[in-house]
Amino acid sequence: MKSTLALIVAFATFVMDAHFRSLFPEPFGGVPLVVPWSGAVGAVVVGLFGIFFHSDRWNNSYSYWYLARPLTGALLGSFAYVIFVGIIMATGTRPNTSNPYFYAALAFLVGFRERTFFDLITQVTGVVLGPGKTQPDSKEKNSGG
Repeated sequence: MKSTLALIVAFATFVMDAHFRSLFPEPFGGVPLVVPWSGAVGAVVVGLFGIFFHSDRWNNSYSYWYLARPLTGALLGSFAYVIFVGIIMATGTRPNTSNPYFYAALAFLVGFRERTFFDLITQVTGVVLGPGKTQPDSKEKNSGG
């Protein structure tokens, strides 16, 4: 809940305080600020679902995971933006980044479903770089060669 409160306070401060807002360049490293923000919000929203639906059997080992969710959502949402824009640019087309709503929605979804994004990245990495070392099947181990 602390991360949710921190996001709300940061958002309110960003909207109401021009000096605070000026501390953040737009875009931030080439990524519109709404993208990491939306990724963080998506991560917090799914974290809240976890808190609400599992409050009766709370596992303290997940506490750090919930606290880190906004950061991982912001980072993964930003990388999703970079990957998506990079793919568009690789086709020779200039991406439309003047209207960031689509990218904000993409970042929110990635923050919300980070496991799905990890699985996608794992599959793409396997195709591009190769699957890496694989373990022999247990039958092969026991068959003596």
